[in-house]
Amino acid sequence: MITQQAQIIAYIDDYKLLMIATLAAIPLLIVFKRAGGKPSSDHAGAGGAMTSSGDELGVAPAYSSSDELTLDQLLAEPIVQQLMRRDSIDEATIRHLLKEAASSRRASWAEDDLNAEIVRPRR
Repeated sequence: MITQQAQIIAYIDDYKLLMIATLAAIPLLIVFKRAGGKPSSDHAGAGGAMTSSGDELGVAPAYSSSDELTLDQLLAEPIVQQLMRRDSIDEATIRHLLKEAASSRRASWAEDDLNAEIVRPRR
């Protein structure tokens, strides 16, 4: 009985700690947010040469107003390139994997739509 109560108290304490950590991290979102939603100078020229294959993948334009990087910008990052060299993988392989994932995802959605039509009674 006492062991069970101790476990419950420890569980509650874990959630309190997670809440405090989350609240402490919220100001960091403000600090690290890009001003105006414009790409920073690090990413200014990242999307130029590789935009043609990005269109096939449905990638956003190189200079989007969102805070997320495009695929071209991400692959142009020096740390990503270094990691790709370390893992012996090239950009073409990554783009090929993304195309395969996108096509299988579309096929899965189409199959789900067909199954939904079969299950759903028609009126």
